[in-house]
Amino acid sequence: MFNPEIKTTFLQGYKENTQKAYSRVFNLTMKFEVEKDKDLLHFTLDEIETALHSFHASTGDSLNTAGRTISAYLNWARAEGLREDTNPLESVSKEWFKNMVGNTHQQFITKQEIDAIIDQCNNDQDSVILSLLFEGAGGREVSELRNLKREQVNDEKRTLILINDKEETREISISEQCLKLIDGAIKQKDYLKGNGEMRRDHLKETSELIETGYVIKPAKTRNVHVEQVSPHLIYGRLHALEEYFGLDNLRVKTIQRSGMIWMGKQLLERDGELGKEQYYEICQQFGISQVMNGNKLEYMWWGLKDFVNPDMIAALYE
Repeated sequence: MFNPEIKTTFLQGYKENTQKAYSRVFNLTMKFEVEKDKDLLHFTLDEIETALHSFHASTGDSLNTAGRTISAYLNWARAEGLREDTNPLESVSKEWFKNMVGNTHQQFITKQEIDAIIDQCNNDQDSVILSLLFEGAGGREVSELRNLKREQVNDEKRTLILINDKEETREISISEQCLKLIDGAIKQKDYLKGNGEMRRDHLKETSELIETGYVIKPAKTRNVHVEQVSPHLIYGRLHALEEYFGLDNLRVKTIQRSGMIWMGKQLLERDGELGKEQYYEICQQFGISQVMNGNKLEYMWWGLKDFVNPDMIAALYE
């Protein structure tokens, strides 16, 4: 659990079975608490919704149960003077939780679907974002993508040295496809607006790209960011692709988790099982956070089991 001292104090007011049930919810929210470096008791409604989406619950009722756990924790925190704002979950209905439960296939993107989108992208500057996210790059505010330079790419070994916002480095293996898209993105000089389809409100069909030394480059505008691009540029390009292809799931987390499922499929075929060893490989590839477990630093691999599992793999690929 994130911030275990506070949560343990909260849990002490409940019976043992309730403590276990509530602890399971806190273990699932821990990943987001670590990412945002703040306790669940300070989360906004949008942040709570993001965390609940990751539970991949099959029913709105199961999410509602998790929501009640979080709501009880927020009410306790407010009574203890640990939270200033009101509890946002008190203003939502049961339907709010049901709306978060969708078709499994709509929640994730298969390898075939991501390849089809990449094939139809007319900008390698866009395609490379999809490929990098699907194959393991990320970091806080997609810093590993934004910081990527040509000298971090090893063509012979097909590896990348990734650098996050804290200047921490790690190495991952990539596919030949991703390697080619990186090369194409570096060589691209002009960005095709609307994926190359001219619209009436566009004065120019293309925008000149600025050579910054980074793989992902900004277009030349009045207010250009001349170093690495901002995270909003990457989010904006993904949103533009969503609109162009009529999709609603081209989000950073969705693409990354879809890539984790694909990697899980490959590991399951290789080893015949998905156990701790295989989940560790996925954690290493995708830069999953590590936490102290006793006196040992461990990947938070257990959260992956909620969506990287044989049932999910079968639902998407069989």
